[in-house]
Amino acid sequence: MKYLITTGCSFTNFGTTWSDYLEEHYNTNETNTTVLNVGYKGNSNDIILRSIITCVDKLLKEGKKIDNVLIQLTTMERKFMINKGYWEMSPPAQNFLKSSWSSWFMPLNEGFSNNINFWKTYWKDVHSDELHFFNLLESIFMVQNYLKLNNIKYKMFCGWDLFTDSSNKEIFSKSNKYENIDNILLKDKFNHCEAYPGNSHGRATFEFGIPQMWDLIDWDNWWFFKNEKIQYGGITEWTQYNLDRNEWYQDDLHPSYAAHKKFTTDIIIPLINK
Repeated sequence: MKYLITTGCSFTNFGTTWSDYLEEHYNTNETNTTVLNVGYKGNSNDIILRSIITCVDKLLKEGKKIDNVLIQLTTMERKFMINKGYWEMSPPAQNFLKSSWSSWFMPLNEGFSNNINFWKTYWKDVHSDELHFFNLLESIFMVQNYLKLNNIKYKMFCGWDLFTDSSNKEIFSKSNKYENIDNILLKDKFNHCEAYPGNSHGRATFEFGIPQMWDLIDWDNWWFFKNEKIQYGGITEWTQYNLDRNEWYQDDLHPSYAAHKKFTTDIIIPLINK
């Protein structure tokens, strides 16, 4: 028995998604592959990437064979903290300030409403877009190295545009196809970041390292949708350019079932077969 692990946010595990259609494909073809979906609605990128290591490590220690790992990343503006052993997710930054990220959000987890002042402080005084993006690249690099160290095949992709500056653009329009070909890449937007460590005896200056970290990512193990109007696109952009407008979404802004099914057939299965 081999395991194929999938993970992501609600684009991977909410209703019937590409992961479910992938499981159906393997069941129909009577293979000895089990599709294990460890994604969850509302996931943040830090949880998606950390938990895949936890899942893979557990299976390996049990002597299981892992054939492939498929990782779908989500919006930039979800932040989880660990508080006394519990995962706690932040309320939207837009509750407190104008954010540069374009996305949709989850509410504050039940039971943590007494921490609202902490999150106000976090979004206003601690958070920076540069550090958030750098942390994302670090986490991608960590998972990439872990999977390669264990000789596990993998592919990463996005739910929607994650790597360009989409400020003031509507990614999830119900009538117009999104275009980002002229958007600046975040790695170029945050190209020059400096730190000044030191003490009273002297200070040093060095660049923050976002372009360098970007160059350490193995982009050959990523799938992106691209054409003359899209760069670094994800499922949403692929859907808008490959399905009729009335098949883009469900009643909300999640990909339609038709989109998930076609994405599985046209993109995911060929990626695995490669």
